[in-house]
Amino acid sequence: DNLFAYIPLPFMKSIYYMQIPFYRYFIGRPDQSVTLKNITARYDQQIRVFMLMRDAYSYELINKLPKGLKSYMKHCMSSMMIITQMFTVANDSEERRSDLKSLWKYVKENDIALFRYLKYKSTNRFVHFLPWKIKSFVMVNSYLYLAKKIKLG
Repeated sequence: DNLFAYIPLPFMKSIYYMQIPFYRYFIGRPDQSVTLKNITARYDQQIRVFMLMRDAYSYELINKLPKGLKSYMKHCMSSMMIITQMFTVANDSEERRSDLKSLWKYVKENDIALFRYLKYKSTNRFVHFLPWKIKSFVMVNSYLYLAKKIKLG
């Protein structure tokens, strides 16, 4: 869903919201993708989605977009990185630690400006420098609180 919404944005002239239920999303099923168990098991998919979004547009190109679109696309990248980190740090393993480190390295090597934005200027700055276990605690409990608040199951 994220890729289908994010990638065409710079080509849009206007967006129109239609309140038409194209599909029904039943909240509360145990196999639902938004349950903590499922999102933590599929963290590698989230990393791939983030990398594809990163590859779609450079930070330099995003900064050349009109003000509102630029702000929205930066917000999307920041949100995706924070979600990707949460999916990854929810469980602790050497593989997960390595994968998250590799993701940050990938961003740094491919778009240093985006790396700096995500690390120092976006909402990620609040959790990026935390030790793994504290980061995990903060992010998972924040997710559980928000999931309960908006009834995600």
